[in-house]
Amino acid sequence: EKISQLEEVINTIGSSDETTKTQLTLTSYDLAELNQNTPNPFNGNTSISYIVPTDASSAQISIFGTSGQLMKTLDIEHVGQGTLEVNAENLPSGTYSYQLIVDNRTVESNKMVLAK
Repeated sequence: EKISQLEEVINTIGSSDETTKTQLTLTSYDLAELNQNTPNPFNGNTSISYIVPTDASSAQISIFGTSGQLMKTLDIEHVGQGTLEVNAENLPSGTYSYQLIVDNRTVESNKMVLAK
């Protein structure tokens, strides 16, 4: 009896006029993009958003001090859109530059102000 009930349910499902549509959007990113950090100026923590192209094999954001010395490098783990949180509590006040580097090429750079 349970088998006949199950067959009836299967037949009902198969003959249904109602269809359910699922839309899936996969986004492919062709160009790298580095956005201005927020907040700016900041005290302690700031966020940097970016886009890494889908076909990139490596990416990082490097932060440089006022005299050009490398202060910090943050590896980006995934392609596509993302945001890195930067903790600069151990850095002195000043203007810093940061660069998005994709596949060992500097793509874009911006400036940020740490004000303590």
